[in-house]
Parts: sequence; C-alpha cells; structure tokens
Amino acid sequence: MKPGPAGLRALWWLLGLGLAVAALRLLQWPGAALAGPLWLAAAAGLAGAALVDAWRVLREAPVSCARQLPRSLALGRRNRIGIALANPGGRRVSGLAVDHYPEHLAVHDLPRPFSLPAGGELEFDYQVEPTRRGELHFTATELLIDSPWQLWRRRVQREDNAALRVYPDFFAAGNLREISAEERARMLGIHLQRRRGEGTDFLQLREFREGDILRQVDWKASSRLCKLVSREYQDEHDRDIIFLLDCGRRMHGRDGHLSHFDHALNSILLTAWFALREGDGVGVCTFAGRELWLEPGKHRHGINPLLDGLYDLQATTQGTDFIEATQRLCARRSKRALVILVTNVQAEDAEDLRSATRILGERHAVVLANLRERELEERATAPIEHFEDALAHSVAVDILRERQRVIRQLRETGTWVVDCLPHQLSQSLAGQYLALKRSGAV
Repeated sequence: MKPGPAGLRALWWLLGLGLAVAALRLLQWPGAALAGPLWLAAAAGLAGAALVDAWRVLREAPVSCARQLPRSLALGRRNRIGIALANPGGRRVSGLAVDHYPEHLAVHDLPRPFSLPAGGELEFDYQVEPTRRGELHFTATELLIDSPWQLWRRRVQREDNAALRVYPDFFAAGNLREISAEERARMLGIHLQRRRGEGTDFLQLREFREGDILRQVDWKASSRLCKLVSREYQDEHDRDIIFLLDCGRRMHGRDGHLSHFDHALNSILLTAWFALREGDGVGVCTFAGRELWLEPGKHRHGINPLLDGLYDLQATTQGTDFIEATQRLCARRSKRALVILVTNVQAEDAEDLRSATRILGERHAVVLANLRERELEERATAPIEHFEDALAHSVAVDILRERQRVIRQLRETGTWVVDCLPHQLSQSLAGQYLALKRSGAV
C-alpha cells in the first residue's frame, strides 16, 4: 500500500503545523508550550485513523479486473483494449486502473480513474496504437484502490499474461472486399487495356456488342443463329505470383511513420489480395536476412496464411545479394510465374540487378518494385541558401541520377519497373499487376 489522496493531504497539513509550532517556539510565543502537545495529539490521531483505515481496506474482498483483447492489431492503426471491473464488496470503491502493456504500444487514456458501487460492475476501454509489427506480450493488470477514508491506496495486481499479434496495415484492402475487379481497378487509377484474345480463358458466347472486335466473333454460331455472336473471355486463372522481398539493411529507411520494409509488406499484401481475388496463386520468398519460403497457392482462407507468415518479419542489417537470391528462387521454382522483386535500388546494384533479372527472365516474367527515398528527393529539390545546402543538393542529384540510370537500363532489357515513393507503392504495385493481368502479359 501507499498513502492515498486524503492521507497525503493530512501529512502535508501535519508537516505545516509542525513547522508552525517550531516557529512559535523559536519566537518564544506565550502559547508555544501548549502547541507542542496539541501537535503530538494530532499526529497520534492521524496515526490511529491510518491504522484503522488500513485494517478496513485490507480485510475487504479486492475488486476483480480482467483484460479484453481484440483478436489482432494493425500497425499504425488505433484500436481499443477493454478492462472489466467487478466489486464484490459492500461499499462503493474508487481508485485507479492500470494495465502493464508492452513496449511497442502507444497508449492513451491510462491510468483510468473508476468508481464502483457495492456489488457493481464496470467496463471501459483505452486506445492503443502499435508502433512495431510482431507479437506483443501483456503481463499484469493493476488496481490502486482507495481505502474508506482515502488515507491509503491498496495495490492489487493480477497476473493476466496474454499475447497479441500486430499485423501489417491491411485496412485499405478490407474496404474493397465486395467490389468488382473493374471497380477496384478504377479506384486505383488503372486504365484497363482491351484483352488481346491470347492467353485468356473462354467464358461464354453472347450477342455481339458495339466495341467488340472481329476476332471475337464466332462465325459458326452466328450463321446458326442468324445474328452476330461474340466469344467472351475471362482473365486467365491459376497463374502464380511470387514476391521476392529484400529484408536487408537498405529497407530500414523511413517514409512517414512506417519504415520502407513496412511499406513493402503492405504493398505485397494488397497486391496478393487482388491476385487471390483474380484466382491466381501467391507465394513469398525473402532474402538478406531470414530466409522465408511460402509456397505459391490459392489459399483456402484467403490472405490469412500470408498474414500469419509475414506479420513478424523484420528488416535486418545484412547486405543484399540479388544473384544468390534469384538462383535460390529458380532452384525452388521452375514453373513459370510472375516474380515481383521488392527492394531499394542503389547505384552499385546495376550489374547485379541486370544479372539477377536476366536469370529470372529465362523462366519467369519479372517486375521490379523500387522504393525511392523521400529524403533524397527533398534534398534535390530544396532551395539552396548556404554552401552546405549546395553540397547536399549536388550529392542528392548525383545519387538520384545514377539510380535512374539503373532503372532505365532494366526497363530496356524488358523488366517491368514500378518506381515510386514508399507510401505510393501499395497502389502502384497493385495497379501494375492488374494492368499486366488485363493486357494478357501474365
């Protein structure tokens, strides 16, 4: 236990009175001899009241406390955690409720004051915002209960160990569940190209419509029905998309409140969600750190297996070896797939990236998703006022020019490239996938 609000006030009053008595004695005030015994009597009375109050609060049945956790949290998204209190005693109880939450959790509305009638129950919640993915571990809940006269606060701690997973922020895709492919594409700003008629699956015969091309006309059916009949195609299914994700030190940069690596995971999951909705299989291969291999498949439970496989993946301090990563992927996977390499391109990567995309291109279609660095672009466009500004501008422009040269060379060799700032990657990469899908390129 520790002193309560009334106990602290009483102690301050007693201390003040003691100082006043001492001052009177120093000044040799006539009534000073009587003031001393009165102060001792007050101190004894307070001590007696404190003992009685402590005895009363210790013999009471403690208020129970239970934590109510959501199933999971999303990185950077606010959510609520509930606390349920129950008072089995015969008097109204007040105090403070505290939760022992994990380190990587920004918490609002704690500690929380409460007041419970005799035999009453109370539920409240507090807001949390995860700052790191992975598994968070909660320990105890704690109550500071005021004694009847509020001279003491009784500390009641209950072990309530629990784990809660923090997933990448998949909130945006959750709003698109019931939207058609065309509407989803329009939301992403994608211009859907007309199908070429090659590499697509036949769906049905239907009456000819304005805008259909002659290649779609089924002449046998048209002659039999005496009217023009078109073949309608659907996008090919059963294609595999494999994300080749760089987990090295170059992915530690930040854009907003998320790291480049977190933005990369968000874009992978959003694009994977579209691919699964389109009937394609999705897999993930990581390198430059933890070597994770998630076999491509059309998961029966949708995106959940990918979320469970990737939620605790973190960027490392290792260097990036594109050639070794692509060789390892090709050894695991020989069937043709669309491979999406997600990384942060550096100028010194030119030769390795050309070799890696050439190795991949022998068997697979290849997309490079490059996360540009906002800080470099801001330095390259910032006004120059001092000599240091000119140096920073010159360095940034040179770095960006070299990186764009690498990107241009890769495009010239037939690699599709998505080159954007990290916060734009989810939309751009999903758009590139849907555009390739509609064009029949994959």
